[in-house]
Amino acid sequence: MTEAILEGRSLYHPISKRNMFWRRIATAFFRWPIAPADIHVFPDSTDRASELIKEGYSIWFLGTHPTKREGLELIARPLQYVKELAQLSMVMPISLHQFLKERSAIDPLSEMTGVTAAPVANEDAMEQQEFIRAILGRDVKLGEGIQQYARLIREAFVHGSGAGIAPQGGRRKTLELDQAKHRAIEFLIRKNRIKRGDKLAFLFISMGPGYNADYEKVYDKFNIFKKWNVTFLRTITLDEMYDMLDRANEILADSPVELGKVEITLDELALIILSLPMDDNYNKIPKGYQALLSSFEEFVGVMEAIREM
Repeated sequence: MTEAILEGRSLYHPISKRNMFWRRIATAFFRWPIAPADIHVFPDSTDRASELIKEGYSIWFLGTHPTKREGLELIARPLQYVKELAQLSMVMPISLHQFLKERSAIDPLSEMTGVTAAPVANEDAMEQQEFIRAILGRDVKLGEGIQQYARLIREAFVHGSGAGIAPQGGRRKTLELDQAKHRAIEFLIRKNRIKRGDKLAFLFISMGPGYNADYEKVYDKFNIFKKWNVTFLRTITLDEMYDMLDRANEILADSPVELGKVEITLDELALIILSLPMDDNYNKIPKGYQALLSSFEEFVGVMEAIREM
């Protein structure tokens, strides 16, 4: 059983008309009043994702993850707002213990919608070893399932695809820069031999319960029927991300935001971008990094839109 869950899962490809039908049904359930949301679509986000898909790009969705709800949001909202995704293979990670708890629902939904679920033993799963042992008959090691996740993403990437990435490493009560320590984005790029200039882009989606929320109370809930804030920030190609990273690190080498930290990683840059519309109850990334991004021409419009929210 362990091998079938952590090693033997197959990519749903190609996407059938039946899959596309069920994707429409599933996303319809994620509209008001089941999952009401204030949706903010910034320039160069969803429209650009659509154009890049037409050019053969794969799109990786990067999102914040303060509660159980965002795992569903990260599937439904891109499908609602980027219509071209309807025909693409999609791979979504899920914490192993959460997958085991909800498998009776996840597997049928995956088969119907053609969204491939990839269970991963992340840090959250490590806190659920007793439960996992009761199901699988053994303890699991941190990171088990990541090789399968990378393989599935690679299989999808060669066809043009969508994939969910959790740069925080799981569900978190705050947003902090050191959550990028496992460098999941860089690992997936390196593991799949994706090179600068390849047709890969990132759609940044900041999600959460909104300003002045009590993140302790909402953390372990799906928060259905509650209004959520969902912000499509930007779609940025891999090549553009590396260019931004180079510029950021040139500035940080002379003027570090934090003492002794003269460069950031690609994963940390992703978290800084996602932090832009998040409220201070959740966002604990030093403000100097947001100020750094605001000096980049491509984020001027984003910062103005955030101020008007």
